[in-house]
Amino acid sequence: MRIAREEYERIIRVFPRVCVDILLTDTAGRVLLLQRTNQPAIGQWWFPGGRVHIGETRLQAAHRKLREECVLPAGELTELGSFDLFFEIDQTTYHDVTILFRRQVESGTEILIDAQASAFGWFYPEQCRDLGLNRYVIDNILVHAQPALNPASWSPRSEPCLIA
Repeated sequence: MRIAREEYERIIRVFPRVCVDILLTDTAGRVLLLQRTNQPAIGQWWFPGGRVHIGETRLQAAHRKLREECVLPAGELTELGSFDLFFEIDQTTYHDVTILFRRQVESGTEILIDAQASAFGWFYPEQCRDLGLNRYVIDNILVHAQPALNPASWSPRSEPCLIA
């Protein structure tokens, strides 16, 4: 169902949006990030994800977003927590209540992105600190991508990771 932009803007001024994000890791220890083409966070590296639709569970929404944004089939998802995110864009405050899930795939799994992203990349957690990520994104990568990782032991990796 689509609603007029004016009505949508009025709704988000009084109600938070319910969203899901997926921290997708591979067996090599990398994290998949998408470069967003839409607001909020346009141009930023972010997790695959989006809004929960009416009549859809959070888990169903996470599976749908992985299919739509990455062309990945259903797989086991683990819920990591919920977060309040606030974005100020053009004098409008967006309040998203986001549920974060985690999924692991085999290294080399094919990813095909949709129009909601201009690029994707597989990043080792230590590479993420140089991407200018939103605090929510980087904190969850550091906490959940490789919990045993010691940041003091980070060393640069030479493998290419960005795919445009």
